[in-house]
Amino acid sequence: MRHGKARRRSIHVLWTVVLSLAAACLAAWGSEASAAPEAHILRIDPRTGLKNGQPLLTTVIEVVQFKRLGEALQPCANVTGPSALSCWSEQLEKPGALWVPFPFPEQNARMLVKVAGEDQLTKFSDKVQWGKAQNQANVGTAWLVAVDASSAMGARFADARAIAHQIIEEMEPNDLLDLMFFDDVQVVGDTKWKTFKQRVDLGNALNAFKSTAPSHGRDRALFSQIKHMTQDAFGSLGNSDQPDAVPLHQAMVVLSNGAGRGDPESASPSADVFHQYLDQGRFPAENTSLPKTPLPVISIWLPNAAGMIENVYRNNEAQFMQSLANPEIGGYFDIVQEGQGASKAKTIIGLVRARFNAMWLVHWTMSCINSSVDQTFNLVFENTHPAIAPDGTFKEVPIGVDPTEWPLAVDIPKTLKAAQENPLYPGGQFTVYGDFCWSGDKTRAEAYFIPSGTKPNPQQANSRDPEVAKKAMQQLQAEHMLGTAVATGDGYVTFTVPDDEKVLEGTGDNAVARLVVYDNRAHRASAVDEKTVLSLKATKKPLSLPLIGGIAGLLIVIVLLLMVLLRGGGRRRGGPTPPTAGYGPSPGGGYGTPPPPGGYRARGPTDAGVAPPAELFSTPAQPPPGAPAQGPQQSLNTGSVSQAAPQPIVQVSCPACGMATMATPGQTSVCFSCGQPIPGEVTKGGGDANVPRFRAGHGERIDQRLGGSQRGDVAGDLGAVLDPRGIRGARGTRPGPVLDLPERTARQRRARDLEARRRSAPRARRDVQQRDLDLGCANRARGVDARPDGDASTFRAGRVQRPARSVTR
Repeated sequence: MRHGKARRRSIHVLWTVVLSLAAACLAAWGSEASAAPEAHILRIDPRTGLKNGQPLLTTVIEVVQFKRLGEALQPCANVTGPSALSCWSEQLEKPGALWVPFPFPEQNARMLVKVAGEDQLTKFSDKVQWGKAQNQANVGTAWLVAVDASSAMGARFADARAIAHQIIEEMEPNDLLDLMFFDDVQVVGDTKWKTFKQRVDLGNALNAFKSTAPSHGRDRALFSQIKHMTQDAFGSLGNSDQPDAVPLHQAMVVLSNGAGRGDPESASPSADVFHQYLDQGRFPAENTSLPKTPLPVISIWLPNAAGMIENVYRNNEAQFMQSLANPEIGGYFDIVQEGQGASKAKTIIGLVRARFNAMWLVHWTMSCINSSVDQTFNLVFENTHPAIAPDGTFKEVPIGVDPTEWPLAVDIPKTLKAAQENPLYPGGQFTVYGDFCWSGDKTRAEAYFIPSGTKPNPQQANSRDPEVAKKAMQQLQAEHMLGTAVATGDGYVTFTVPDDEKVLEGTGDNAVARLVVYDNRAHRASAVDEKTVLSLKATKKPLSLPLIGGIAGLLIVIVLLLMVLLRGGGRRRGGPTPPTAGYGPSPGGGYGTPPPPGGYRARGPTDAGVAPPAELFSTPAQPPPGAPAQGPQQSLNTGSVSQAAPQPIVQVSCPACGMATMATPGQTSVCFSCGQPIPGEVTKGGGDANVPRFRAGHGERIDQRLGGSQRGDVAGDLGAVLDPRGIRGARGTRPGPVLDLPERTARQRRARDLEARRRSAPRARRDVQQRDLDLGCANRARGVDARPDGDASTFRAGRVQRPARSVTR
């Protein structure tokens, strides 16, 4: 009697210890319950998707908010003994007891990928909840169900089989399941990975294993067994003897009593290490080239009935099984008492499925990717309430993506629209739009055109061998099917089209140009298979506008030459061309009209129709005294003359400098040499008898561009007299005298000399003024009278007498 009470007391003490430790474990398991919402990247699919020609990055993301564990276990506060575990299990199995799903805020989400040391922003494409995307390819879970079939399980093996049977029944169309049985030494049964359609094989394997395996000893390395099963199962996914379609998500279910007696690793610290190993998601961990696939673990503890030996190890078993679960990424822990397997199986699977169905399948358009195998991703959220904790666990880890196989992000709809509006043609240019990573470096962009009639090789179309691609590019380049980039940017690239008709596939409106865009630095290309290769509308090469313009100009020149030739021939047939009025040489050549019969000679008065010529150097007839002057009224300021009879011009000596100059009788003139005015009295009476005279032109208006001054008027008047056209009388009504050629040449030379002297007049005038000033000072010093005496035409002592003027020294 006394021994029975002591036994019950010891059992009570052990259960108290177990409950306290279990409570501590649950508290640690739910330590994050009061934290803010968290985001977890559970999977990044290495298989590339395409949307409108742009590569898609597929991710499985969970956003969940945990609750406080104390609130969930509040109803079990007064429950003691073995019933406490059952109470806790019931409270944890309530929907939403420890966590609630959180919506994915795509407007605030930022997925960053590190490329060449810099974070590149990806673009959000679409999202869908996991439970609503079961009809999409690869949206499923690969379940590894590990059933403890050791002899220590005893009657608990039936509960484990009931839960495994419910998992098989709950499989989805894209799920895979591998059912393993293990004893205290090794795996004793393995179905390998089976698909949804092979559920019958899984059921048969489960039914065939109706009892536990025989015992191999007292001790068991449970931790090592679970670790090896994980590596073997998930390491074989995708093998040739396994199903080809590998789901995006993975999960592991452990159904055991947690008995790892005699094994130091089968304890809570080792389970924590295994917990981190599963979160890392690489099996085996030593192979750093494997992609990261975090693995949620559903740990179901099936404790044995109470006993003296069992009570000793129960604490360690509870801690180990609880530490296996990783609820932060979807893991779950529960306790199933003896005989509750069938009743709780559906509830447990429903809770796990609810957690998985709340995950998000998110697609991102990622145009840039790191050129190495290792990739770094960061998922952050901006301006959310409450704040969502980011996930940066995918850091410098392989995700199973070959960077060279990641296609270029080509915006196919926009590129096709541009080609429809401006079709490609040989020798022209075209633009491809998209999201590129060459940052304006046009040497990285290349376009390889596929010649017409080329049929893809089925064995090489999907080949990723670099040598095959290299040989194909060399062949296209040898055929001049390479288009070079003339302008690039992050959103476009403009290429030249090879000037070869082989780039056109088809005729008429069905003509297209097929090409592949290539980044020669990142070794990435656009879609290369026959269905997704870039096909743009094309047309034949139009006529060149410069060529058309050149041909038109040549035709115009030919027509003009023909017109000139035809017009010249008609004149020769019709006789000589009549002379034209105005300036310029006559059609006969030389000066004046063609000579009459008899050669160049002076025409006498006896010639028919010819009046006697006037004397060359004679003075024109003067009006009688008292009669109004009929000569032209010339303005010294404007240089204009009337249309009356021309006045003669005479040569006189300048009273100021003594140089010979020209003047008009009866009018004030200006000296060509010194620029001093010449009084009209000097030329009164026509000048000296021996002074030559020239007949002025017929009323020709003097060009005011010569300066508009007095000396300019005289020079213009003289130019009009000496102009051969004036002599010929082309613009006048009275032709001048016919001069011999030597005399005409001499007159032209004298006219040029007079013009040169006129231009040098200002300098000569300054010299004369200085000379006169010096002469006047010298005369006053000698007492010589330098004033004029009487007539202005007479001079005293041979010196020029000028009006007195004040000189300031």
